Amino acid sequence: MIPFEHMKTFTDNLFLIDLDQPVTGFRQFISSWILVSEGRAVVIDPGPVSTINLVLQALKDLDIDALSAVLLTHIHIDHAGGVGDLLEQYPGTPVLCHPKGIPHMADPTRLWEGSVKVLGDLAHTYGPIKPVPEDLLFYDTSVSIDGFNFSIIETPGHASHHLSIVYEDILFAGEALGTFMPGKKLYLRMATPPVFSYNNFTESINRLDELNIKTVCFAHYGLRNKPEELYQTAREQLDRWIGIVEKAENREEAVEEILKNDPVVQTLESFPVDIREREKYFIGNSVRGIALSLGK
Repeated sequence: MIPFEHMKTFTDNLFLIDLDQPVTGFRQFISSWILVSEGRAVVIDPGPVSTINLVLQALKDLDIDALSAVLLTHIHIDHAGGVGDLLEQYPGTPVLCHPKGIPHMADPTRLWEGSVKVLGDLAHTYGPIKPVPEDLLFYDTSVSIDGFNFSIIETPGHASHHLSIVYEDILFAGEALGTFMPGKKLYLRMATPPVFSYNNFTESINRLDELNIKTVCFAHYGLRNKPEELYQTAREQLDRWIGIVEKAENREEAVEEILKNDPVVQTLESFPVDIREREKYFIGNSVRGIALSLGK
């Protein structure tokens, strides 16, 4: 087996799939994760329809004949939009989803309408969402299937239905700790879109901090060890951003102050221009969520 260019191998059974989108800056941005054991696999956040072919190609390259499960950290279109298409190739695969998300995966009409309203043209780039058979959707706090054992932790913050997933000493954090990008220095960016709750977000970080894990796998993007550093950085950044938004005259000023004064965000200068512009856009979206929570 020769892994194709969009697949990164971290261990004998852990693989990241790059889900690069045909949008400026949307490269090395969305991670889908595959765990493999004895010819079977679990896919965590398969991503949108637009790149489900990359996940399918990875599974083919890994000689996977059957999926044990699909696990969703949350149902936003860039994480879960391609599940229905994936199951057309792997029918009968059970799909773990937060109870709040199950009705929307079974009938994605409102999920699609909401995605178009919030994301506009980007939603159409990601692609329309196909329904998932309701009898395949389930939720549990402990999942044991085909030798895979997972603990499921509710971590609302980025979304009210957000889950984090633990496998052995690996945490699949979705966006519970924000967005990460591998580099020489730590880059972390809060993901606090509307509707944002400070208490929910910080309580979720603290809940993850109690775990005995060694590695954090992000939905955006990649993998990092030193989880204690991530937890502490996430808490400090969240408090810093709230302070900036409280003092700023408007959201645009808040974004500029974050870019100037957050030492973690300042590491963006080492990334290419298109990625910096992408991150500036999403910082603005996070500022909007914080501002609305503060009544600004």
